[in-house]
Amino acid sequence: MGAFFYAADMDGVPGGVAYPNMRLLGMSTGWTGQQMYFGLHNQGSYWHSLVIPRLKIDDSGYRNWWLSAFLAETGTGSGVLSGSASTGQPWNPLTGEITRTADGLKALSSAPARAYVNVGSSTPYLLGARIKTGETPKTVDLLVRVQDANNYHGVRFSRNGLQIYRVSNGSFSVLNETGSQSLEPKRTYDVQVRLDGSEIWAWLEGRDPLLASDATRSNLRNVGLGFEGDGDSAVSRFFAHQREVPIPTKLKIDSPNAPRASSPIWADEFNGSGSLPGRSTAGKTWEHVFGAQTFSLASGRARASATLSECLMEAVPHGASTVQLETSIYQGTPPNTIAFTGPAVLSGGAGSGSPESYLVAMQFRDGSQGEDSTEVEVRLKPAGGSEYIWRRINMQDTLRHGTTNATTLWTDGDWVAVWVGNEPILYHPLTADEQRISIGRVGLYDCSVNAGENEFENLRIY
Repeated sequence: MGAFFYAADMDGVPGGVAYPNMRLLGMSTGWTGQQMYFGLHNQGSYWHSLVIPRLKIDDSGYRNWWLSAFLAETGTGSGVLSGSASTGQPWNPLTGEITRTADGLKALSSAPARAYVNVGSSTPYLLGARIKTGETPKTVDLLVRVQDANNYHGVRFSRNGLQIYRVSNGSFSVLNETGSQSLEPKRTYDVQVRLDGSEIWAWLEGRDPLLASDATRSNLRNVGLGFEGDGDSAVSRFFAHQREVPIPTKLKIDSPNAPRASSPIWADEFNGSGSLPGRSTAGKTWEHVFGAQTFSLASGRARASATLSECLMEAVPHGASTVQLETSIYQGTPPNTIAFTGPAVLSGGAGSGSPESYLVAMQFRDGSQGEDSTEVEVRLKPAGGSEYIWRRINMQDTLRHGTTNATTLWTDGDWVAVWVGNEPILYHPLTADEQRISIGRVGLYDCSVNAGENEFENLRIY
């Protein structure tokens, strides 16, 4: 019943066989008294090194977080089910009596017994519980969309199978069922229910899900559990999650160790008009690096002169061993498209053309994952090698259509750090020799090919 919290990265590494490449954010056993062992295992002949830049063991951020659940009930103890769940919400009886035992919640008679919790403003997305059966498994229901004792939906786990049903004005209707997934004697099962709009999904011990679609009372959020008929079953570890939850402060990514400067040594605020190539500002002249279009200036912003047919990069010369860039990006791309825009560090110098290597930090939104799914992608193209890609995903509504966000890219050749606004997004080592980039130019990168318009409000060097 523990959980690993991670950001999923790409499916593999350049030049290597595809394998899960994940950025671990944290781990939790979820319940007291359990042990967790942390280790690393790299199996196979991957040439790409396994890197852990930092490891911090600190459980204080997880206390009372309940695996991000807003409702959690251990079920154990003694006495009738009354008072509050482990996370503080009171239980409300619907019918019959449910009792706490050493094994979990039980109904001690064959009469129906049901109770629910008013979840307030929380929106349930995933429910779960552990069911322990005796010699004769008793029917267990997880209740959703609870209005009162005569109006609710339920997922029924029984010795006859798995069932999704609706009760309206006391009338029972089966929405979907299967006899192939049933409770067996003297077994322990982990069960789950997922709510997604009008859909209700149900799982018994990770088997194929059962699905029913019914919009009745889909706006109601109260959840609960119940028992039906004779037999012996106990319910413990009952929980409810929302689809997205804020990461506790203690578990957020630490600020990068990079010394982030606050005063720019050079800036172009993109005042005026005309094309960016050939524009001189404070001793630096913009050059076209690659791409079929150019950046043009208008209303204090730089944007591609036309809808991009290929990636576009333009830059100014800037030689340094350490550099920090910042650009404010207006996400003007219409919804349901992909945008790649951000600051870039390039090799070479004035007049050197297309770079042998470059490093970019891009704001990225993928409409296939929903309008609110936004990411930051760092892409490193070493000289003569395949690209390396690191991503910070699921930033929720940080980057949205019609908003402006500042992206900061820092590198000293050994590490790369990225911020969006004041939030640290990524801090990653450049471990391989080929990953180390010589800094000769800095600039703007836009790869929102056939994906609408994005605009840069400035470029600042610190």
